[in-house]
Amino acid sequence: MLTNVKFDSHEYSNEIINKSVSDILNENKLLSLATAKIVERPWVNHCYFAFDEEMKLYILTYPKSEHMDNISNNPNVAVSIADSTQDSDGYKRGIQLVGVCRVVDEVELQSCIDIYTSRFPWFRKYITKPKDFERSSLDSRFYIIEPNEIKIFDEVIFGEETWVHVKIN
Repeated sequence: MLTNVKFDSHEYSNEIINKSVSDILNENKLLSLATAKIVERPWVNHCYFAFDEEMKLYILTYPKSEHMDNISNNPNVAVSIADSTQDSDGYKRGIQLVGVCRVVDEVELQSCIDIYTSRFPWFRKYITKPKDFERSSLDSRFYIIEPNEIKIFDEVIFGEETWVHVKIN
């Protein structure tokens, strides 16, 4: 559960929104990340993600990629998380969010590694502590996406064709 998140909604309780968002995040491991430079074309890529109880999303990606070049000029991002194999005849679930993306700093790095490896145990063979990045052949680095608004589409919890738009406090 997202124990340290307050959702600003006049229609639904924090607990029901928390359950919906937590379920969707737990059920999915891949997100779509949309970025754009100030005036240039937009870009989208897919990243595996982990998350913490504050709903910070942690991604591991190559620092010299097009999306990270965009983020270095404009840290605002949009993210979509949904199971692409869901059947259109059944209940549909997913979230869209906007926020900012930044590199994980040294103070946060060990916590980030722990969160990521708890979700993706295979990552332990590459990195278990911050100093491992120096010895590793891995060029990717960790980044944090901090959402500030979220749009939830969860027909299981909110019913058919219901979008729930909330700010994160």
